Amino acid sequence: PVRKPAGSRVQLDRTPGKLDIEIPPEGLSGANIGTGLFALAWNAFVAFWTVSAIASGGILFALFSAPFWFAGYQLAGQAFAGALTHERFAIGRSKWRISQELAVLKNGSAKFGSGKNAKQLEGQTDDLTGARMVTTMIVNGVPRTAVEVVEGVRKFRWVGVLLCRAFVPNVELRF
Repeated sequence: PVRKPAGSRVQLDRTPGKLDIEIPPEGLSGANIGTGLFALAWNAFVAFWTVSAIASGGILFALFSAPFWFAGYQLAGQAFAGALTHERFAIGRSKWRISQELAVLKNGSAKFGSGKNAKQLEGQTDDLTGARMVTTMIVNGVPRTAVEVVEGVRKFRWVGVLLCRAFVPNVELRF
């Protein structure tokens, strides 16, 4: 068996007939705070630009900002998803499940378990045809990897924000 890497947030539970992998939220870190501040500045500028375009009577000119709003939405989602998302991959004798839950903020702290902000994919274990590690992208020369679970003709990528973010180092994926 591979030893758990120092500092890993990944929780692995192996019992007869079941494998359960959990990735708790990262919490606030320098990376997601920096991205969050950039997303805030980006969206503030796009809002200023859009309002200015509308005020000058250029509705079509204001529509030009739509892709920039989308980019800002993606940036904000990326910044806060890692800090507030709990993920799990479980495979048993008969069923498998990939789930993701976004924390609900109550009384100033993040709470899980309400099920309101949860996404789930599941199926029959007998339908799984494989799982492998894939490189999803290369950022600054560093490969970003994900676990790809194959069920018949469907493929699901998991690790980090459900089905794609995949920013967990390779050594944790081997664990």
